[in-house]
Amino acid sequence: MREKIHGKNLSVFTCSKSFMLNHFGVVRGEEVVKAIRKRMPAFSLTGDLTNKKHVIIETFPTGITLGLFPDAFPVKYKIKHKVKFETTKMEMVRIINLVKRLSDCNPPVHNIEDFFNHSPGVQAMSKKVYKNLEDKLDAFLCV
Repeated sequence: MREKIHGKNLSVFTCSKSFMLNHFGVVRGEEVVKAIRKRMPAFSLTGDLTNKKHVIIETFPTGITLGLFPDAFPVKYKIKHKVKFETTKMEMVRIINLVKRLSDCNPPVHNIEDFFNHSPGVQAMSKKVYKNLEDKLDAFLCV
């Protein structure tokens, strides 16, 4: 957390195993590894990233957003109790427009328009529909 990305500090939410168990009933990362091992018994964990095998890297959307769009950071598109939902929706529109810039990169990211095509528009979304879009954006950023 002392390191800067593009000259900016990034807060990281750290949590303990007991926090995960209390809030989610499981440690989600451990469950992912169990599911992978069940499907691929030869899978093994290693800290060696040079082994040329498949690697699992934990990512988080806020860090990715800072890495991709330092000129626009922070983009606060997540629903928060102390932030007006209308403000959050405006931030979602902003991040979607930023993500659409990736289609101009080399190599380009294809079909962004289709992936983030919404009807109704973001401003007309209920919190439930918006949360689905928020999760979709997080997944897109973390892949």
